[in-house]
Parts: sequence; C-alpha cells; structure tokens
Amino acid sequence: MELDSELLESFIEDINSLNLELLQILKDLNKQLNQPELFLTLSNIIDRIHGTATTLGFEELGAYTGSLKSVTRLTGNSKVERAQKPVFQLMMNYLG
Repeated sequence: MELDSELLESFIEDINSLNLELLQILKDLNKQLNQPELFLTLSNIIDRIHGTATTLGFEELGAYTGSLKSVTRLTGNSKVERAQKPVFQLMMNYLG
C-alpha cells in the first residue's frame, strides 16, 4: 500500500506534536513520579499514535505503541509505585 505524501506528512507532524506533549508529561513525572493520572494521560496520547499507525498499516509501530499504551495504562491504574520508575524509563527511551 502506498501512502499519499500529504497523509504521511500529516501523520509525522501529529507524531511530533504528540511527542512534545509526552515530553512535557515526562518532565512532570521526573519531578514527582507518583502521579498515576499522568501515566493514564501518557496512555491516551500513545493510543492516538497507535490508532493512526495501525490504520495506516505501520504494523511494527502499531505493535510497539500498542505495548507502550498497555504498560502505561496498567501503571496508571496500579497502586504499585515500584512499577512507575521502569515505565518512566521505557517512555524516556521511546522519546530518546
């Protein structure tokens, strides 16, 4: 499947914009890690990337962001604080 160049450009712009939002959340988490609601916000933003990537046929990106979405959502819904630091590091690597 060949993607329209405008559609691809729009997707890249969306990812860049969403990554800036993710980065700001990670800065907030770096100051105070125990904020489960921010992990849920990360999950929601990643879900937007995941959905578009999957729709456009980017299978590997869809699988990767799907995993990130699941892990951040589980962390946001969890009461286990020790899980937050590794997930935070995983997200920092994603934006790396």
